Amino acid sequence: DLQAMIDKYTGNTTTELLQWIITDYTADWNATYKNNNPDGNWYDDGDGTLDATWQTRIDEYITALNNYQDTGIIVQSNSNTIAETDADLMAALPEFYSQLAEAWITVVNIEVDGAAGSEVYTRQSAPCGVTAAYCLGADGWQMYGVAHHSSDYFYIYSGTSYAAPQVSGAIALLNEAFPNHTPEMIVDRLLATGQNAQSLIGTHTGAVTFGNGVQHGYNAEYGHGLMDVFAALRPITTSSYGQSIFTSSGNINPFGGGEVSSGQVAAGRHNLNKSGLIASQSFGDAISKALSNEVNYFYDALNGGFAYKMDRHVIPVVNTKPLINLEAEMSGMTSASALNNQLNIGKTDYKNILYKKSFS
Repeated sequence: DLQAMIDKYTGNTTTELLQWIITDYTADWNATYKNNNPDGNWYDDGDGTLDATWQTRIDEYITALNNYQDTGIIVQSNSNTIAETDADLMAALPEFYSQLAEAWITVVNIEVDGAAGSEVYTRQSAPCGVTAAYCLGADGWQMYGVAHHSSDYFYIYSGTSYAAPQVSGAIALLNEAFPNHTPEMIVDRLLATGQNAQSLIGTHTGAVTFGNGVQHGYNAEYGHGLMDVFAALRPITTSSYGQSIFTSSGNINPFGGGEVSSGQVAAGRHNLNKSGLIASQSFGDAISKALSNEVNYFYDALNGGFAYKMDRHVIPVVNTKPLINLEAEMSGMTSASALNNQLNIGKTDYKNILYKKSFS
């Protein structure tokens, strides 16, 4: 427990204590290993004492991880020991080296059972623990893999080593979809879209606010929940930051004051899905054709850019006049003789009506 040692040995650096744990563990492991493998050649520090050379290597490793985060994301699988009460040491390195918190995802193994819409989650690894705020789950339970050294065609394996690559694959997809994103922004999209319904992962014990009103809850068991790549690839919005277009009174509405005058658009926020261009019939389909090859972009709450064709804003104009079915109209008319009988109009009356030039 590195944190316990930090709390106890306040005069030592984190790196010194980490080295101490590693070499002490190595010494214990070597003793067991060499008893069973006399020809083994494991490095043995001896008694887990402080070693400056080890500390230098640890610092170099931490620096390398930090430098990698300038362009990449660290995806670290958690321990597979379900009985653990917290994340393992390597999965929790950002807790001890804060510079690593920039673009880091700790991955837990979540078994997903049940039909779509009625799924049940079961944690099959150590919990997220102290890494909950940057922890995400994937289903690495009972994965089929190619067999080796066997006559079997495949093996069935489980573990965070099968969950973590799924997260890495999702990162590759997001990097392709959002080339303008930094590693930290890609991490935000994945964490902010995890399936974290409390009916699935339990009560949230904390939340991360990613900006523009996007907040996502987590807990120490499942972190931000099960990874949802589809949701991460779609626009991320909130009720206060919907898919909108913002207009300014300075350039779109010259009349100012948020009023609509002479067909101008009122200043403010307008629902993008309900925004369109309506042209008069005299324009025909000219506007739609002119915009058919024009592409516009809108950005979601986490600065994800989405392209769409401008002609989708054009509401088609119906240029066809309504047709009248004369046969149907005439069939519903009263015949002249029937009308005459109803009104009891004589020949003289007809003549007077026909020659009368004005009526009052």
